Amino acid sequence: MAQNDTINDRLSDAPVTLCIGVAVVLSLGGIIGFRRIIAERTALAAEQERSRRLTDLTVYKADFTAMVAHELANPLAAIRGYSEMMQTRGLTSEDQAYALDVIRTEANTMITLVNDLRSAATAERDDFAVQLAPVSPNVLIANAVAFARTLPGNHPFTTTVETYTEVMADVVRIGQVLRNLLTNAAHFSADGSPIQIRATEQGARVRIAIIDQGVGIASGDMEHIFAKFGRGRDQDGKKVRGASLGLYLARRILRAHGAELIVESMSGIGSEFAFDLEAAR
Repeated sequence: MAQNDTINDRLSDAPVTLCIGVAVVLSLGGIIGFRRIIAERTALAAEQERSRRLTDLTVYKADFTAMVAHELANPLAAIRGYSEMMQTRGLTSEDQAYALDVIRTEANTMITLVNDLRSAATAERDDFAVQLAPVSPNVLIANAVAFARTLPGNHPFTTTVETYTEVMADVVRIGQVLRNLLTNAAHFSADGSPIQIRATEQGARVRIAIIDQGVGIASGDMEHIFAKFGRGRDQDGKKVRGASLGLYLARRILRAHGAELIVESMSGIGSEFAFDLEAAR
């Protein structure tokens, strides 16, 4: 009888033990499954991060290429224009010397750009390096006008220099700024529309301004034009094509000079881009 009771006890305990075992197995299975889900999600997140970085790298490479093309385009256009001018028959020796001087200046500009790009290939710098020296605003404007003559659109360029004060500037860098501003002025102005380059004293500084009678800047675009690849709109209200790095780079160069790029514009009337350079002491 006792033996039967023992057997019955074991039989009665069997379902409980089985349930516990099943519960343990299910728990372990759930934990393993949960861990597998976490591992899969972690792997997916890592793959998405790698994909994002590759996409960013592609964008950075495209941005870099656009910047190179944009900044080399202006001096190349000047070199080509004056090289073609030298092929003109009957060119005086003075004109030849002037053309050669412009070509030499633009070639030096390209060398400076290439050196900068080499540095930018390893890391983007916070500011452009500048080498300040006393220079007459007349020299800066004369160099700018020499470039402006190569721009399309048959724009008459007038200059006004109301100061004899020299300024502290990097001639090559400020030349970049003026070329970019003049290129924009010509691009956003109707053919034959006049463009003025002016230098005036502003206390202990000298203000240089580019004034056009072009389409102006729409109020909604003003906050975007200084951003990298920020683009304004043409007379039809359409965004202009191109990398649109000119104003972004101009502002960086001017900030390295301790200056800011000042803009006054009215849509349909025209624009004035100006900056103040410290007077030489």
